[in-house]
Amino acid sequence: MGTAYRKQEAKGVAEAKLEAALSLRDLCEVGLKDIYCAEKTLIKTLPNMVENASSIELANTLKSHLNETKEHVSCLEEIFETTGIKATAKKCEAIEGLINVSRGIIANTEIGNIRDARIITQDKR
Repeated sequence: MGTAYRKQEAKGVAEAKLEAALSLRDLCEVGLKDIYCAEKTLIKTLPNMVENASSIELANTLKSHLNETKEHVSCLEEIFETTGIKATAKKCEAIEGLINVSRGIIANTEIGNIRDARIITQDKR
């Protein structure tokens, strides 16, 4: 067993994109930026969900989630500063999809229990 890597030529193995992570540090940086984007997007989206919740309990839970998310962003920014990584958000397509679904829920349901239930199920994702 050597430390050299062998090139895989197996059927179905995809070529890496040019911007692919080359080291564990790169992989960590990509992951941090992905999480950072998701958290920053939630900070923009959660207030709209709070505003559209009819239940006071749900609104309070979403506000609590918003506060926790702000703390997460602060922690991530501290990690970026400590490691010397520029705090930029890498676009997170998964969170963008979830946000679009949330907007659709709000646009396509009347305020009340049904909308609250859909907000809850979406927030759990």
